[in-house]
Amino acid sequence: MAALERTDRRMSICYLDMLKMLLFCHRHTKTDAFLLNSPVTYEIVRDPMYLYSQRSQDKFFEQAEFAFLFAFFARNEHARNSCLEKFNKGGDADHTTRMVEEIKFLEVQAIDHLRNSNHVLKEAFLAYLGV
Repeated sequence: MAALERTDRRMSICYLDMLKMLLFCHRHTKTDAFLLNSPVTYEIVRDPMYLYSQRSQDKFFEQAEFAFLFAFFARNEHARNSCLEKFNKGGDADHTTRMVEEIKFLEVQAIDHLRNSNHVLKEAFLAYLGV
């Protein structure tokens, strides 16, 4: 993303650290090196997956980087098709429909949080998403 390239090095490292937190959340141990200087608490990433509540969802989306990444994923055709393929493997059409609707709903939530953010890259994130 060009806007990220124009940011200072510290902000770029922070963004990449947050991305690593998402990518490696399933490998969480207290000694994982990527957690040592993380920009947010690890619970912000893990709680929406393992201890879901509206508050944990809001805390996750309050991080502009996470809101952006979720919205990007939800809007990306390849990502949507990958999810559909996984959902359809279960053979439960109702489950697939619910998951697709939930992702659409959460996409709106993520974009709303991003729009209300004071993050320095807010406009770049929204422009990249086309909203």
